[in-house]
Amino acid sequence: MKMVTGWQNPTLGATNESGFSGLAAGIRLDNDGSFSGFGQTSYWWSSTSFNSRTAVARILNNNDSVLGFIQFDNQAGFSVRCIKDSTTTAVGNLPTIITTQVNGITHNSATSGGNINSDGGFPVTSRGVVWSTSTNPSIALTTKTSNGTGIGSFTSSLTNLTPKTIYYIRA
Repeated sequence: MKMVTGWQNPTLGATNESGFSGLAAGIRLDNDGSFSGFGQTSYWWSSTSFNSRTAVARILNNNDSVLGFIQFDNQAGFSVRCIKDSTTTAVGNLPTIITTQVNGITHNSATSGGNINSDGGFPVTSRGVVWSTSTNPSIALTTKTSNGTGIGSFTSSLTNLTPKTIYYIRA
């Protein structure tokens, strides 16, 4: 029996070969708003509706390796809505970027950057890195660089860092 993070045993047939990594968030029931199934099951909305009150959902249980379909009242609370072909857009694939290793570390600065190896059919109008003391920094932060446009490699200087502090960075 394989234990899969966030799922209670038994996790029958769980291999995560697809890389989906759905968490067993359970469900918020539509009739009374209570929560059920945390660690044992998860539901995800699809984009298919049956009528004004029900929609198609996907369901995964810890005691079954099959991702099932279920029609459910749309007043229930599910984790997310699954989007078909989310890695593509109407025009093409999403741009791809790799963050380069951080180096040149001093007491208050460091160097990193990235490599945009595909524009995915879209013009790359800005590139750089963003950093934060919190995980998954976003471009809304002021702690970011601007290093030109287009595909290819670029180098970024991270400045005004605080010594002995862990930073998270992404291109």
